[in-house]
Amino acid sequence: MDLAAYIAVLIASLVGLVISLYFTLVYYGKLAPDARWIPQFCSLDDKSCATIIHQPQARLLKFAPNFVLGLGYYSLVIAIGVLGLAQQELPTLFLSLMAVGSWLIVGMSVYLAYALIKVLRVRCVLCFTSHICNLVIAVSLLLLL
Repeated sequence: MDLAAYIAVLIASLVGLVISLYFTLVYYGKLAPDARWIPQFCSLDDKSCATIIHQPQARLLKFAPNFVLGLGYYSLVIAIGVLGLAQQELPTLFLSLMAVGSWLIVGMSVYLAYALIKVLRVRCVLCFTSHICNLVIAVSLLLLL
């Protein structure tokens, strides 16, 4: 068992889950994008980050926003991390499928980072952080195989 890889999976997926939850709550109007308790570098201001959640790139799979899908993905990856830390043996086929899926998500992250920089011209710290989390998860899952 690679304890460091499971811890990396768990930390990256928790960070990704919080970011996805924040975007989801803002998107559905349950949380103000500039709530006082949110650190300034994380708040979704109207001139940049808040506008991207309504762009076509925020719905790559069309049926749901990327960040809503991220809630499910990160929750599943958290479960993997928790099971791994509890020293439960995870089937190799399951880990392999998760690793393949995570690398597909990294591919989407690369496209989304490109779209942020070149198309939308927005520097969203939270978006880039979630993309880095996706890469950490993908690398860590490979190490677990």
